[in-house]
Amino acid sequence: MGKPPETARKRLRHLRRQRQSLSSQLAKIDREITRITPNGRDKKPQNLAALNRWLDELSAGFPHVPALPADFSRADLYDDHD
Repeated sequence: MGKPPETARKRLRHLRRQRQSLSSQLAKIDREITRITPNGRDKKPQNLAALNRWLDELSAGFPHVPALPADFSRADLYDDHD
């Protein structure tokens, strides 16, 4: 036996709300990507200074991460694998 009509309507309303919420979240992500992309979407930094500014913007708010040692190599990544 199928679901009663009211249960099906409730399920459809629930699915519509989920779809609207997801659509809203995706639009938010799209705006954020546009914001952090240099000079808008699909455009490359015109020079090294612009690239450095963009990288600084991307890293704003993140904790400082120390640079890797000068002798760091691929072997360091796989040191514990045989």
